[in-house]
Amino acid sequence: MSVQPEFLLPSTARRLFDCLPEPFALLDPAQGVLYANPAWARLPARAVRSGADLIGFDLAQDTSPPLMQLVRQVARQGDGATLTAEVTCDETWYQAFLFVHEQCVGLRLLDITAHKMLSERVTVLAQQHQDLQTEADALQAFSAFIEAAGSEADLRVLAAAAVQVVHTALRETDAGYFELHDGTWHATTLSDQIPPPLRVLLTTGLPANSPLAALVTRSATPLLLEHWRALDDAVAQATPLYEAVALAPIQIQGTLHGLLAIGHRTQQRWDTRSRSILQAVWRSLGLVAERANTAQRLLRKREALEAANAELEAFAHSVSHDLRAPVRHVQGFASLAKHALEQQNYEGAQRYLGVIAESSRRMNLLIDDLLQFSKFAEQPLRQQEVQLAALVEEVRGMIEPEVGQRCVRWQIGELPTVWADPSLLRQVLLNLLSNAVKYTGQREQAIIDVSAESRPGEQVVHVRDNGAGFDPKYQGRLFGVFQRLHRQEEFEGTGVGLATVKRIIHRHTGRVWAEGRPGEGATFSFALPERRT
Repeated sequence: MSVQPEFLLPSTARRLFDCLPEPFALLDPAQGVLYANPAWARLPARAVRSGADLIGFDLAQDTSPPLMQLVRQVARQGDGATLTAEVTCDETWYQAFLFVHEQCVGLRLLDITAHKMLSERVTVLAQQHQDLQTEADALQAFSAFIEAAGSEADLRVLAAAAVQVVHTALRETDAGYFELHDGTWHATTLSDQIPPPLRVLLTTGLPANSPLAALVTRSATPLLLEHWRALDDAVAQATPLYEAVALAPIQIQGTLHGLLAIGHRTQQRWDTRSRSILQAVWRSLGLVAERANTAQRLLRKREALEAANAELEAFAHSVSHDLRAPVRHVQGFASLAKHALEQQNYEGAQRYLGVIAESSRRMNLLIDDLLQFSKFAEQPLRQQEVQLAALVEEVRGMIEPEVGQRCVRWQIGELPTVWADPSLLRQVLLNLLSNAVKYTGQREQAIIDVSAESRPGEQVVHVRDNGAGFDPKYQGRLFGVFQRLHRQEEFEGTGVGLATVKRIIHRHTGRVWAEGRPGEGATFSFALPERRT
């Protein structure tokens, strides 16, 4: 049954619709346009048609398909149905209002192109504002970290400052700084809010042999890992508290020194703001770590120079004193021998010549030891992995002639692999074990114990004996050139051996010290830094 537009639109309604500034039409999906007001002709697609020309025209022929789809969609819903939607036609945006009345679809189009453009512009400005805010937050995090870092040169202290900045800038996050030791990532600094059980786990260490940990070790940039709990990895499974995790390797001159880890408790993905802050803190920590490393190297060089100057002064004093003594002996006893010969006192002259010979031998020993001491200062440092147990056994074989028929009980503990120059380390052990054999010479049974222990960042070796010991108040003189705490008549020596030990260990950036008591033996210890992996 056809629908007559005159019946649908009484003259009063027609005049009202004709006056509308917006395009308005009545349509029948089957018969086409039943009525179109004059404003319809102003549409880009209707520019050549007046309202009367459109009567009975099928809009599907030259109207955007989405508009006709809306007409059919609302028509199927029957009388009383309404629909509002946005459509585009010839690069113009319209808001379409549709309603169904007595089998007819009413359509009103409102040009919203300007509104749409403004909305898009607002969206662009909002994104720009968000980007600026993100940059401002990242800059603030950078400034906060730089202020907290100050002139600090300790990497662990710097890492603690970075952890605090991250925790403050990103809510619902925990952070920590880890270092790699013996194949395990150990936390040295953690956020205060981390639960105690997890804190114990992170401090004890996480395995470094998982695929994820291996990937971090090889990476030079942060890894932003989302949906953390779902990852099939030992590290992820050990830390199910977090939804997303960021792992940022801290490198100094291309060498991995540590790992900054951040975990988000509630957010499975890292948004733009979080990424910017993490990048800012990571880059800042890397920069100040490089600066701190440079400062530490300069400090070590200055300290080494000061130590070398002090050693040179002590060396010059010792040489002038200890080398002059045998020369004075030679001069004095040569004069006595000459006088004895003039008096035909051949027995006295022979005794004086014996003293002269012994003084000459003593001077030769001093000169040889000084040359050796100087050689170890100039010899290039060629570090590699050294099996300490094998080296100790080798040195024991070298000093076996000194032991002779004496009763010496060796107690060799479990010894590690260390990072050192094997030739120089052999000399250190030779000097320490030779001293232990020498200073236990008055014991019926000598006990010499060699042991080691692992401390954070270093391996410590101890050489203990039950020998003569020494007075602790003279401990500071032990490692000086020509410094001896026992008389030559008791224990022969030049006083260069321990000075050589100190020089070699210091060249490895290690430490050396001693403990002892008179008559109760002594313990000489040295520490070598672990190799950074």
